[in-house]
Amino acid sequence: MPNGPEPLGAVVIAAGLSSRMGAFKPLLSLGNDTVAGHLLSTLRSAGVSVIVVVTGFRAPELEAHIRADDVVCVRNERYAETQMFDSVRLGFTEIAGRCRRFFFTPVDIPLFTTDTLRALLRCDAPVVYPVFGGVRGHPVLIDAALVPAILRFGGEGGLRGALAPFGPQSAAVEVPDAGIARDADTPEDFAALLEILEDRGGA
Repeated sequence: MPNGPEPLGAVVIAAGLSSRMGAFKPLLSLGNDTVAGHLLSTLRSAGVSVIVVVTGFRAPELEAHIRADDVVCVRNERYAETQMFDSVRLGFTEIAGRCRRFFFTPVDIPLFTTDTLRALLRCDAPVVYPVFGGVRGHPVLIDAALVPAILRFGGEGGLRGALAPFGPQSAAVEVPDAGIARDADTPEDFAALLEILEDRGGA
C-alpha cells in the first residue's frame, strides 16, 4: 500500500429481493436521499474511501444510482437462490487487499451515525461491534487480516458464525445510536426508521 494513512473500507450487502418490504429497499426515499445513498454518505463522512457494494436484484438500477469513484459494485448473479453469506463472500473477496480495516453492513440498516463509526474506529480489536440498549448491531468493523479465515468458513450461521472463533478478541462499543439495530425488513420497520430520522432533524 502507498505511504500515508491506510485506506478505510466498507462492504455493503444489497443483493436481496426485498420481498417482505414489497418495495426495493435500497432505493426507498429516506430524508433527502435514498436508503442506499444515505448509508453511503454516512460511511464517506467517517473517512471510508473504498466501498464495495454487493448487488443482485435490480442490480443495473442500483448500480446506476450509486455509481461513484469510491464505489465498487460486485454482482451476486445467483441472488435469488443463495444466502446472504454468499454475498458476504463476494464482498469480502473484493475488499481484501484494498484496506486494513473495513465496516460491514446490510444496506437495510442505514441510520447508524458518523459518531458511531468514529467510536468503533477508536477501538483496536480485530472485530468491533456497536451496542445500543444491550443489543448488538451494525456496522461491524473488521480487520482485513481475518478475511481468509472468514472465506474458508462453511457458512453455517452466516457471518455471525464465521466471526464466532474471534469472539475472545472482539470488542463491543456502547453507542447512543438506536439506528445500529433498526433495519427495514417490513413497511412497519421502515416507518420506525423514518421516525428516528425525523427525531434527528430529517437529514
